[in-house]
Amino acid sequence: MNVLLGITGGIACYKSLEFMRLLKKKNYNVKTIMTDFAQTFISPMIVKTLSKDEVYTDSLWKEYPLCHIDLARWADAFVIAPCTINTLSKLRHGIADNLLTTCALAYK
Repeated sequence: MNVLLGITGGIACYKSLEFMRLLKKKNYNVKTIMTDFAQTFISPMIVKTLSKDEVYTDSLWKEYPLCHIDLARWADAFVIAPCTINTLSKLRHGIADNLLTTCALAYK
């Protein structure tokens, strides 16, 4: 199973590392999207080491503008954990102003 994990900049974002570890233990493929604010709490290098895959950020999105489509198509499941109220309200109102929200809105 392919799981796309979105990490936002909430104080609980360190818990996403344990969640990722559990997914990997079940042999799930995990790709991670981190918001800019999440990167102030957790280093993308730590996430990359745990996931054994690229960490997708807004800087990559600027280099490859259609990566949100590829990620959304790749994923069997999309989890945002933690999901800040800011991100939740953006999704509710259809605001796609970063890679995570754009990918979430593209996911079916």
